[in-house]
Amino acid sequence: MKKSLSFLLVFMLIISAVPLGAFTLDVSAATTYNSGVFTYTVTDNKATITKVDTITGDDVTIPSTLDGYTVTGIGVSAFYDCNKITSITIPDSITTIGESAFDGCTGLTSITVSSGNANYSSIDGVLFNKDTTVLVQYPIGKTATSYVIPDSVTGIGMGAFYGCTSLTEINISSNVESIGDFAFSNTGITSINIPDNVTNMGNYTFNSCESLASIGIGSGVTSIGYYTFDGCKKLTSVIIPIGVTSVGNFAFRNCSALKDVWYQGSEEARSQITIGGANSYLTNATWHYDTCLKAEGKVHIYDDDFDATCNVCSAERIAKKRGDANGDGNINNKDCAIIMQHINNWNVEIDLVAAEVYIDGKINNKDYVMLMRQINGWGEEHAPSDDVGIQLPVDKW
Repeated sequence: MKKSLSFLLVFMLIISAVPLGAFTLDVSAATTYNSGVFTYTVTDNKATITKVDTITGDDVTIPSTLDGYTVTGIGVSAFYDCNKITSITIPDSITTIGESAFDGCTGLTSITVSSGNANYSSIDGVLFNKDTTVLVQYPIGKTATSYVIPDSVTGIGMGAFYGCTSLTEINISSNVESIGDFAFSNTGITSINIPDNVTNMGNYTFNSCESLASIGIGSGVTSIGYYTFDGCKKLTSVIIPIGVTSVGNFAFRNCSALKDVWYQGSEEARSQITIGGANSYLTNATWHYDTCLKAEGKVHIYDDDFDATCNVCSAERIAKKRGDANGDGNINNKDCAIIMQHINNWNVEIDLVAAEVYIDGKINNKDYVMLMRQINGWGEEHAPSDDVGIQLPVDKW
């Protein structure tokens, strides 16, 4: 009522501001009709179902014609709250299905599409577009506890799994690139991983998933939308990739159990993330920096101290240079001085790994002398490498 009244007031203001005769009002809007349990509109002699009577139950077959009009569309929220329906069959004639068309159909266990339909298809009662690249709707009433999204799927539609409380586990295909608003909202999932290929994750995506305890967000995501995890009361940990630059308002509201944020970037990089309002549970959690997104234990795994690439997630780091005892990225007389000061028990900051030039498990005069010879070009040894520094065999001593 408030929306209708607001619209009327705005319309009247517009009318009063325009001289009479300045325009002609078009009243050729689509006409609404009723046929049995279906309410529909007609545009260009084609019918779109806009509402289905909520008393409708059991198996429903959408007709291909209504009162002589070809039925080509199912409107937004057309089946809203039809909780007695158990299955729906969609004919060849349907070319469009509106957002949230089957919202509130808590008894719906199967959606079947006629094989001749040029725009949609179904697999095991789940609704897809014709080439199964978009998962449109998983029936709310299905009782399965787990579901594996087919490899062909690259997009998950708006509200595709909304309200599927029986589902505790959903395996998202690594080929998925986009996830729509409300896609997994109010489901029973306990944990989930967003693949690296996902670059677009909508708002309200996991809103009110009260059993969700942990989530890993893939490296392709750059923005966490508003209300994304709002109401996830059991969420204790989240993995955030370094590419994330913004977190929307209320994204982590009511996430009172959130304790750990595993972040791939540094503390400095984290300070560059724009975090919207009502996200105190996120900002007050313990942030772990420079963590691995995929390794068990969240620790990067390198072949050795001088390897720049993590074996698990391919994260890049600045490799240590053997001989760079003070860690400033250069190998020079300062490093020789730091090593000598350490040998003489001075209280200095030193990289104990990089300072071990001789590689015998100790830091002593041998390390100092070898590094000094390299820096000054004594003997036939080459200068320290820019990549891994000195790694001379013992017989060079």
